[in-house]
Amino acid sequence: MKTVLLRSFVALLFFTLGAQSTFAQKRSKKAKKEQVTTVQKKDTVAIYAGDFKEDFLRVFFKESGKIVYSGTEFKFVLSLILTDTGVVEDVIVLGVDNTNVKERMKTIAKNLGKWTPEVKAGQDIRSQVTVPFAIKESEFIMNPAELDRLLAESKERSKESVYSNVDTKATYPDGMSVFVQQFVELFTPPIFEGDKLRFAITFIVEKDGTVTDIKLYGISSPNQAELLKEITKAFVSMKKWIPAIKDGKPVRSQFTLPLTLQNASTE
Repeated sequence: MKTVLLRSFVALLFFTLGAQSTFAQKRSKKAKKEQVTTVQKKDTVAIYAGDFKEDFLRVFFKESGKIVYSGTEFKFVLSLILTDTGVVEDVIVLGVDNTNVKERMKTIAKNLGKWTPEVKAGQDIRSQVTVPFAIKESEFIMNPAELDRLLAESKERSKESVYSNVDTKATYPDGMSVFVQQFVELFTPPIFEGDKLRFAITFIVEKDGTVTDIKLYGISSPNQAELLKEITKAFVSMKKWIPAIKDGKPVRSQFTLPLTLQNASTE
């Protein structure tokens, strides 16, 4: 009888110790799991998925777009305001005077890829990121002297044949609605008298898609020369056109664009 009781006691002891061991292991695993889930994010600055400068410049200058700038180096700064979800909420442009160019830069910066937000004390937070630019590449910058040379060259090229009867008309790569939108963004009209200024622009789309021989019609404004220069600046900053086709070959063709300017001082 004593032997049976002793065996029962030993069995109960092992069962109790085993249960305690199993319970302790489960509690240890649970504690480790809780420790893993409560680890905070490391503090990091906001990160762009890619090369922000490269992406911005590629969109801003597009294919052959240039800006007319009198210096040898074009410097400006973009200051981005980011939300706690990585969305660009606002953009401050420093070093650029042209209002249209500023707005274009803001739009591009807002529409590029999403950012990973800044993390502080384990939380995603709003932040400000400053991105400086210094552009020296000649393919992006045209100084005023080059612009004058371009105008002179366009006069010489105007002596070549221009076709009006073509198989396929010249077109802007993204369509005329996009062309008009981009032109309005880049064009800075000079001051003029009256409520409105109506005129027409004619230009030649060359065989390589460049725009030359820009002329104004239906206007007698004293600022005609300044107006022509501002229009040329806008065209220089845009994509090349798709030239007209005749007999299977690209040819020079003329394009006419009517415009109406509203005087901002009378709005």
